Amino acid sequence: CVTPSWRHGAERAPGEGTVVGAMARRKVEHEQRREPVPLKLRAEHALWERLVYRKVRAALGWQRVRICLNGGAPTRLDLLYFFHALGVCVLEGYGMTETNSPITLNHPKAYRIGSVGQALPVVELRISSDGEILVSSPRLFRGYEADPAATAEALDAEGFFHTGDIGKLDVDGFLTITDRK
Repeated sequence: CVTPSWRHGAERAPGEGTVVGAMARRKVEHEQRREPVPLKLRAEHALWERLVYRKVRAALGWQRVRICLNGGAPTRLDLLYFFHALGVCVLEGYGMTETNSPITLNHPKAYRIGSVGQALPVVELRISSDGEILVSSPRLFRGYEADPAATAEALDAEGFFHTGDIGKLDVDGFLTITDRK
């Protein structure tokens, strides 16, 4: 993920290294591996739910919120874990003007914190030899108006759009954006 802004001048992220931050991270890691959450961890989470999380959701007016979508900028990992501990799953996605719609999205039953999800139907992703994210889809733009040189630079001979973003795909097809070219 892009280096979170809290890293500048801070020794650690808010909540990182705390009991709550560690508990949230461990719980999420079990859930993402589709493993049962250990009894002790479930009990800790239930206690925090009763004493803290319920009150935080009420203060935010989020008693019924379970899912939020985010795109446009990466969310700090500590915030993603915090919201997850609150019972709010933040699902991040990725798209650009040139793709005309999202190209990846996490799903409530298939997500990885820190990734922007898996490719949506009719979208093909590749990672070039220099790490650039390449996209092919019938939804892609046809070119930049009145700028054939920029179009030729952005779209290769196979029809893949060169996004200018650097990323990696894991074995399950989850895309993580790591940098900008």
